[in-house]
Amino acid sequence: MEDPNVHLREFLDICRLQSINHLTPEGLKLLLFPFTLKDDAKRWLYSLPAGIITNWNEMTSKFLKQFFPVQLTKKLRREIQNFTQKNGDTLYEAWEEFQELQRKCPHHGISLDELVQAFYEGLDNTNKGMVDSACGCTFMNKTGRQAYNLIEDLADNNRQFSTKNSRKSAGGRSGVYDIETRNQMITLDRKLDVLVKAFNGSNLGNQACGICSLSDHSTDSCPNGAMSEEELNFMGQQRQRYDPYSNTYNPGTRDHPNFRWSNNNAQPANTQGQGPRPSGLFVRPQ
Repeated sequence: MEDPNVHLREFLDICRLQSINHLTPEGLKLLLFPFTLKDDAKRWLYSLPAGIITNWNEMTSKFLKQFFPVQLTKKLRREIQNFTQKNGDTLYEAWEEFQELQRKCPHHGISLDELVQAFYEGLDNTNKGMVDSACGCTFMNKTGRQAYNLIEDLADNNRQFSTKNSRKSAGGRSGVYDIETRNQMITLDRKLDVLVKAFNGSNLGNQACGICSLSDHSTDSCPNGAMSEEELNFMGQQRQRYDPYSNTYNPGTRDHPNFRWSNNNAQPANTQGQGPRPSGLFVRPQ
């Protein structure tokens, strides 16, 4: 169940630390590699015809073909060629994920130009803009090696910048201040809710009824609350008694404290059948 590519890399790292007199590095690999296999892998190696493997490249090729199926290779090749950056990933994180896909399938056979092109096309608009700005919008004109080095530098800078910000947020007081401020805002909101509810409760009697527009009771205790929808609509269309914007005679005008007769005991003489004249301001209906 071990990854054959990882097994080969670890084996090569060990071989670099070993040497045997009068034996080439390639001969050393062919000599020691059987000792790294066991069970099915060792039985597979011993089942090969004698003399079929003459160099290390043939050993690597047959080993990967046996323990890294062609279907898996094709699958990983498609993942590399159709790479898409995950939502919220930075340029460095996207680059690391793309590199990991290549490490899983080092024998993918994709050229450097195609690799860089696949990675660039898989980036989101933000990171594409970052790459274009770094090269003056000439990314597509660069060679595979130039484009690869450019992305490598940008990803490394992005990693360092992200690390500094995370350390500042974790080690500084800004995170503590954010929590304290958020807690204070929550407490303040709760206090405001209590005050608003208390204010509405104390002024409930001063609010006009939403059904009949009278101020001597609330909407919940309105005697007309059980009226039908048609009756309520009709009532809402009726003119209020003290409507100051009425375009006809308002019967509530006579109750205004500034509208009074100059002499309540004596009635002025009628002139040509006219009634008494009020001394104050009087609005005559049109």
